[in-house]
Amino acid sequence: MSNPWRLYDDLVDALPVGVRVEDCVLSRFAMVSTSVGGYGLALADRAGRRTLRDPESVVGRDLRSVASLAKSWDFELAALGVAAMNSWFNTEQRVVDAGATLIGADGDSFVVHAQRVAGRRVGVVGHFAGLRHLTAADELIVLERDPHGDDYPDPACEYLLAGCDEVFITGTAVANKTLPRLLELAADARTVLVGPSTPFAPEVYGSRVDEIGGAWVADANLAGRLARMGASMRSMKQVFTRFNASFDHGANR
Repeated sequence: MSNPWRLYDDLVDALPVGVRVEDCVLSRFAMVSTSVGGYGLALADRAGRRTLRDPESVVGRDLRSVASLAKSWDFELAALGVAAMNSWFNTEQRVVDAGATLIGADGDSFVVHAQRVAGRRVGVVGHFAGLRHLTAADELIVLERDPHGDDYPDPACEYLLAGCDEVFITGTAVANKTLPRLLELAADARTVLVGPSTPFAPEVYGSRVDEIGGAWVADANLAGRLARMGASMRSMKQVFTRFNASFDHGANR
């Protein structure tokens, strides 16, 4: 197994020097705004160690310093780190320049895969509402930290992902530190990172990621108000513009 921290270090190294964090929120979502007008969000997981006392202590710090908190085993603190990354990576300009397809605030990243998954073995890390669009799959394996119904518990990733043709991975895997291993397990599959917590950094992921179904913050003022209110994912959807971006790595997967 390669050094799992390398991915996090590479994400931080891809950020600019000299950008400051000007505001932050930590509730159901972590939100970070910066001195260059960037806004980033990431879903906050209350699991892990509980070391965070004052999230506003990150205000005024360098963006790279705050982003490095993504390596923390306090997952709320890690979410602040990922939100800091997203304030730079997940912008309209970067997404448009990458030739992404915009799907709007109410769009669903799984819709575009409805036909592609037909007859294939599909693994999904995270339980998404959009799973209903993947019913054409020959086999659909859902792996979830809090499983219900036919979901498998997430440790089953070690046994089930390796045989999949397509793998979808929730963006929250960045903060909870499972992403490096999940990418290794899915190395032979077509791999898609999904969700607004996903840093849009294809230059860092390289050939390990074939597509990103992510989002950028389109209404920063509303995002800040809703984040401070502890809004749910359903409520937060209105602040995002969602997109799908595919990358040609020259492989037929």
